[in-house]
Amino acid sequence: MFFWNSLVPKKVGIVSWRALSERLPTKAALVTRNIDVGNICCQLCNDYPKTSDHLFAACHFSQAIWLVIAQWCKIPPLILFSLKDVVDIRFAVSGSKRKKKLINAIFQVVIWSIWRLRNEVIFRQVEPTMSRVIEESKSMSFLWIKNRLKSANWSWGEWRNFSFICVGFVIILMFCEIYRENENPIASSPAKEAYRNRLADSLNMGVMDWFDPIADSTTSHLDLIPHMV
Repeated sequence: MFFWNSLVPKKVGIVSWRALSERLPTKAALVTRNIDVGNICCQLCNDYPKTSDHLFAACHFSQAIWLVIAQWCKIPPLILFSLKDVVDIRFAVSGSKRKKKLINAIFQVVIWSIWRLRNEVIFRQVEPTMSRVIEESKSMSFLWIKNRLKSANWSWGEWRNFSFICVGFVIILMFCEIYRENENPIASSPAKEAYRNRLADSLNMGVMDWFDPIADSTTSHLDLIPHMV
């Protein structure tokens, strides 16, 4: 079942959904409808017949884009065999549910951007460049996701470097120093709760929800702070 991601506009999700169902008007799809399209090879690589699977996953042009996007998102290099592997990226990425949703949203924007480039190559004779897709994907995903996440306070520079995921750990270290200076360890539940609330307020509305659990543990990062000092 397709995952409709609320972090991106419906028009973005529709491209991924139609591509997954082979309902985009690719050359291969048009041929099956008895429409003469001439050469059915992909306009981006000029090699294989252009199906949705080829355009978004198997094409050398697209594969290079996914490698750059994976590096930007700080996830392992992707091994893609079909478009479904791209759309289901949230099952392959480790971390919290919110991070998986974020990565999925970015990937849907990349699919949308590749489709836009394909149309401009065909109808406007634009030269296909990977940098165009990559930069558009970064900028549009930043605008759409930040607008839909009211608690997000990332700057464009942090988003461009995907460094906002690391900000919270700097804050953790700062609070570890505060904890070190405390002569009496936090033992009682009320004191621990007050300390937890103090840290949560300083983490700007739950920014730590975006971080990977340490060693895939279900333990809260806040619970780990006393053990880090």
